[in-house]
Amino acid sequence: MGLKIFFFKWFGQPYYKDLPFGLLVANWFFQRILLINSEVPFLVNFTSRIKGYKNMQISKDVFASFTNSGGLYVVAFDGGVIKINERTIIAPNVVINNANHDLENRDKHHVKNIIIGSNCWIGANSVILGGTVLGNNVTVAAGSVVNKEYPDNVVIGGVPAKVIKTLK
Repeated sequence: MGLKIFFFKWFGQPYYKDLPFGLLVANWFFQRILLINSEVPFLVNFTSRIKGYKNMQISKDVFASFTNSGGLYVVAFDGGVIKINERTIIAPNVVINNANHDLENRDKHHVKNIIIGSNCWIGANSVILGGTVLGNNVTVAAGSVVNKEYPDNVVIGGVPAKVIKTLK
């Protein structure tokens, strides 16, 4: 009975149902045995790093992206929050960081909130910086650097990101 409860707790959640079982087990092993990302209460890909989880508000259905997409680097410094709303997809190798170094004193950080709306898609190798607010239904093109506010229903891309297209 205990083994059944164990497996359901970790692998039986609805947001994991479409993910390969081997990936779930590998991520669990790295997280719970090797203690990589051990402070995070949901499964994280073994190639990703999540820091400052207590400063994050993440919709449960986004957990699948954290489990499946490798190379994520998500850091939420104290004094700011990272909020990721429902139905958001995060592709591999995305950086989400709510702090930046001071230009004169590298030991000092400037922390700003990051808000990612519902039904967003963050393309591979994108960087989401502090102060970013993505509206609902925003697609971020691969390789973009995002650092300001964007309205609902747009495709953004570039360095720095700008609106490429407005969606209907």
